[in-house]
Amino acid sequence: MKTAGLSHIGKIRTNNEDAYYIDEKLHLIAVADGMGGHKAGEIASGIAVEALASMNQLAQNEALQPAEIYRQVFSDANQKIWVKAHESEDCKGMGTTLTSVWIQDGLAYVAHIGDSRAYRMREGILKQVTRDHTLVEELIKNGSIDREAALSHPQKNVLMKAVGADDRVTPDLHEIEAQAGDLFLLCSDGLTHYLKAEEINEILTAKRTLEERLSQLVELALERGGADNITAVAIELDGQGGETQWTES
Repeated sequence: MKTAGLSHIGKIRTNNEDAYYIDEKLHLIAVADGMGGHKAGEIASGIAVEALASMNQLAQNEALQPAEIYRQVFSDANQKIWVKAHESEDCKGMGTTLTSVWIQDGLAYVAHIGDSRAYRMREGILKQVTRDHTLVEELIKNGSIDREAALSHPQKNVLMKAVGADDRVTPDLHEIEAQAGDLFLLCSDGLTHYLKAEEINEILTAKRTLEERLSQLVELALERGGADNITAVAIELDGQGGETQWTES
């Protein structure tokens, strides 16, 4: 099993509000994209990924199911950010996305809030596991607009859900099969804003190291603008892949 992560400030931002987390022992990865004035977004994303460190201890409790552990961790992160935002004027209104994948006993547990995405690539087929918690995604869901119109929608970056935005939060939870050769990619919208799924798939299926593939993803996003922080983190299970294909979620 291999893991790798890369975060870049981008070409315009003065600080990096993205953060990522890797726990090789637990087979866990996560990405967070903070928001807020001054350095509040950076603080929020930092709190979110730090909260995941408690999963090592929680995972030792056999009475707790993975979904319960994720709910507790997300709740703890939310409470800490919520309190901090109301205690400090500089942190007022801060929040963060948080998306995580935990591989355990042949299953991938995915927990998600916001618009940082989780993808699974299996035998060359890339599938988006998460659904963005954004206004445009809601408009697509109710049939108001299609995906092509969403790309240029003036409110395409408006989040409907974030860690720390309310006093309580519940993550979306997915339980999917994980098998040899699978690759799970988590990334902030600084990457997906510039790269289509087909392009991500093509890069991930290249015969290069995991670090090199993530670097190529980030470099391409930078070449195309780099207006936001860009973060990608991945975990790849040992085994063989297949030919390049792409499928919508």
